[in-house]
Amino acid sequence: MKKKAAFLILLITLILLITSQLSSCCLAPLLILDKYNETEIQELTSETDYSQKISADFMVLQNGNETYFIEKNIPVTFTAILPEDYIEGSLDFYWKIGNNEEREGSLVEYSFEKEGLYIVKLLIKSKYYSSECSKTIQICKSEGQVLILKEHPLRFEIDYKLENNGPSPITDVSCRVENPFDSKPFQYILDSSLSESDFSEYIDSNDNKVSIFKKDRVKEDEIISYKFTADIIINEFIIKNFKQKNYGDDDVFKYTEPEEYIDSDSNKIIDASMTICGKEEAPIDKAHKIYEFVTGRLSYDYERSNLNNFEIAQASEILNWDKGVCTDYAILFAALCRAAGIPCKFIVGISLSSLLQEAEMMSSSTHAWNEINLPGCGWIPIDATAEDPFLSGNYQLNIKTFESTGYLYPSIEINGYPAHPTGFFYFYPGGESRSEVEIHCDYSIIENDNS
Repeated sequence: MKKKAAFLILLITLILLITSQLSSCCLAPLLILDKYNETEIQELTSETDYSQKISADFMVLQNGNETYFIEKNIPVTFTAILPEDYIEGSLDFYWKIGNNEEREGSLVEYSFEKEGLYIVKLLIKSKYYSSECSKTIQICKSEGQVLILKEHPLRFEIDYKLENNGPSPITDVSCRVENPFDSKPFQYILDSSLSESDFSEYIDSNDNKVSIFKKDRVKEDEIISYKFTADIIINEFIIKNFKQKNYGDDDVFKYTEPEEYIDSDSNKIIDASMTICGKEEAPIDKAHKIYEFVTGRLSYDYERSNLNNFEIAQASEILNWDKGVCTDYAILFAALCRAAGIPCKFIVGISLSSLLQEAEMMSSSTHAWNEINLPGCGWIPIDATAEDPFLSGNYQLNIKTFESTGYLYPSIEINGYPAHPTGFFYFYPGGESRSEVEIHCDYSIIENDNS
């Protein structure tokens, strides 16, 4: 009985001790807060602790569009991205624009007067923490709906050479040279010259500039050469963000009609184009879907590209392929665009980026791509073979020498010379054995001012 009484006393003592400790813990916050007045208590209990939540970030907007390619002399808005539970006044925002300009606030506006690259920094501070981030933007000059990212000045040369290795002469020799011409704002010809003074020149229905040299006779073991040299500026560019739907120039619809190889009136092409575009209405959105289809459908055919001459196919045939060269990409893209009502050209020239990769900056290969006409924007080069993101910066830097698929097939003129194929054409004199003739065409950069 005494043991049971002692146990009960011990148990009651322990219960009282535990209850006392719990009471003091619960009362502790109240005792601490008792040191502060009512306003301070409210600030302590309501202020958000950003020590784990702040991560500085911001958007760059011009004309309501987020972009890092900025048109000079047009206001740009830098907007800090705020936490969801942001309380006004709880954070401070400090900006540094370029090397000198400093601003404060969660949103600032600024206009750039000079082109070039600028670093924009944002520092966010709270009572407990700070976070910083920076972004690089490029200030560009504008030409219509195009922003010029960089100018690439260079001296470009086309060299056509014919070697008659005999055993007999050749006669009525003609050389047709397709000259690069102004295609603003993407390509500017500053100055040009031809190595021979005796030539004829004409502008065709597509505004292509063509020179023709003629020589009556080339003897055995004789070499002749014709050179076109030009100082050119090729612009690296990107287009502005726009979604205009309606064309204003009826002339562009010439390029929604079918032509040789671009059989945009084929039922296969029409059906494919409708399926690809779906419910899209804006030409830029249709072109985007067609571009994604072509670049997703075809992969580059290196085996075909190594052939000296390969058969040119209709777009409706290429539609069934899974590989192709630049000519195939460009033909298929043009046909699908035209079937969708988007004016599209077939363009031929030289890939400057490919030339720059060659040890001597020289190549005998030509390249094919497209130009599409977008409402309010005009003709825009687009290279599906490159498989870059749609309408991203033009890093291929193509030099345009000709437009139209007339480049791909011969059409005989009245005087017996082919109208379209570039390079040499000649005859063997009657009754004499045929000579062994070698023809070379080289495209090269002989001066490059780019760093």
